[in-house]
Amino acid sequence: MKKIIPLLMLLPVGCASLKVADAPTRGGEWSGKVRLENSVALKRGENLKIAPGTEVCFAFKDEDGDGLGDISLSLEGGDLAALGTPEKPILFTPCDDHAEPGLWGEIRVDFGKIDLKYTVIEGSTRGLHLHFASGRVEDSVIRENHDGTRIGESAIVFDRCLFADQAGKGFNSRASKNTVTNSLFRANKRGVFLFEGDEGSVFKQNIFTGNEIPFRLGDFYTGKLTVGPNKWNDPIGEYKPEGLDATVEFLSGEAAFAGPKNWPMAGIVWKKETKGFSDAIAANELGLYSLSWEGGVERRSLFTGETLASLPLSDPSDAPPTLVRVNGKSYLAVQSWDRAVRLLDAETLKELSSWREDESLADDHRQSGPVFAGNCNILAVGSWAGRVLGFDIADGNLAKRWEFSTGGAIRGDLGLSEDGETLFAPSEDGSLYALGVRDGFLKWKFAAKAPLISGVAEKGQVVWFADKEKTLYAVSGGKILYEAELGGGAWYARPLLEGGVLYQGDDSGRLAALEAKSGKTLWERRLHGGVRSSPVTVSGVLAVVTAGGGPGPGGTPNRLLFHRIFLGGSPGGTPAAPGGFFF
Repeated sequence: MKKIIPLLMLLPVGCASLKVADAPTRGGEWSGKVRLENSVALKRGENLKIAPGTEVCFAFKDEDGDGLGDISLSLEGGDLAALGTPEKPILFTPCDDHAEPGLWGEIRVDFGKIDLKYTVIEGSTRGLHLHFASGRVEDSVIRENHDGTRIGESAIVFDRCLFADQAGKGFNSRASKNTVTNSLFRANKRGVFLFEGDEGSVFKQNIFTGNEIPFRLGDFYTGKLTVGPNKWNDPIGEYKPEGLDATVEFLSGEAAFAGPKNWPMAGIVWKKETKGFSDAIAANELGLYSLSWEGGVERRSLFTGETLASLPLSDPSDAPPTLVRVNGKSYLAVQSWDRAVRLLDAETLKELSSWREDESLADDHRQSGPVFAGNCNILAVGSWAGRVLGFDIADGNLAKRWEFSTGGAIRGDLGLSEDGETLFAPSEDGSLYALGVRDGFLKWKFAAKAPLISGVAEKGQVVWFADKEKTLYAVSGGKILYEAELGGGAWYARPLLEGGVLYQGDDSGRLAALEAKSGKTLWERRLHGGVRSSPVTVSGVLAVVTAGGGPGPGGTPNRLLFHRIFLGGSPGGTPAAPGGFFF
């Protein structure tokens, strides 16, 4: 299934790391990177201030044998101030893994005041745990916890917050007088849960979408509750409270904005079923083009997903298609498992011309994405048989111009130099071939340590690429400039070069940002599932899709995930990002 998916971005953090394992009662001000190896309980009445851009990470320790992390930060009678900014958010997160529910305990404040802004709480068991507390939480993100909050007998204002992907409850409260406004509740098992009793809490101008149950009262809740107005994208009409003396009235209304202000977020605009699993797409002003494993290509409207044209194919396609406009005519080139390369009219999808490769022992799974070159008059194709071919496309006909043979299948996408004169072909024989676009002449060849099945990035005659094991290379003119070790092999994961930073995903699920000129690692983040695609930029924000069912982070040169939506399945294709959309 194809759908609009979200953008993400990363957090600026300090370089220093403060290890608090030996200082269990330290308050005052924290900054930089703070690693908690054990729970920290501040002295009664002690305040804690956390500087913008601080990352507080919690080691995993299951102290009670329930399988959930318990390392926590606790204040009693003191105030917690964590005032981040859009440029320097504050992060509470697991230390040694990507965020998922239950990897650490909670942030607990009893008999104190909280003031949180642009703060992210992720990967915990109980999230923000408050008793007899007061204060505000604004423009903050509470995501991927077991419960996002546990609030008792408190009065807290939540404004412009995101509650997302909690395995349990996004917002859990009892006997409190809270105000929750302009917030987005997305993809939680329970959006809001009021356990028992309430002291007049207000929930209005919020958006509820994708939650299993958007709003629920506990079994022991009594009395009448009016909720809203909110925008309910989730069903509420059939809900009946369990408590015999409980009634709830849901008021509906529009919410002009929900979620943190000045925080990159995206939502699903539309989603459509495709004819089989699809991980090969391309897009331009004519629409979104998707190929499927069931054998077919479709053109859809960027804005509605409506099918505008379709063409059945005899075999699956998993290679990214390529688009070009020549002499006022738009073309789409696709490759499929019947070893055929087809040139199509990009508007009607009518087949104009085709060419078929010979059978080979490598005829199985993942083909190379073709590329238009030579002032767009030449179509270059890499084949399972290990050949790279150049075709003239004059008048919509494929006429073979040249061919070059390598020692292995071409599965990685072909690349083109900045000046458009050199074609880069990664081969499973372990070599990268630099070929002349117009004649297929071998300019140089570089032998890597392992097979190459991913494409390249190139700028200023320097080429960056990664092999199937765990090595990234920077090469110029066939000569090595440097090597860098990755967390895993690159499987169909072409690097992205942006602003002097190279972003490389690998099959271990890591996304690394490296200084392009030196190979120095700037940051590394582990994501949900292997990265079998290239990152893209959307309106200045980095986005990447992972095989774990959703996108992961991006940004320069930072490392906080700003936004994520789980798609389900195992998306593997490089996303398309035309005009601020993300497909």
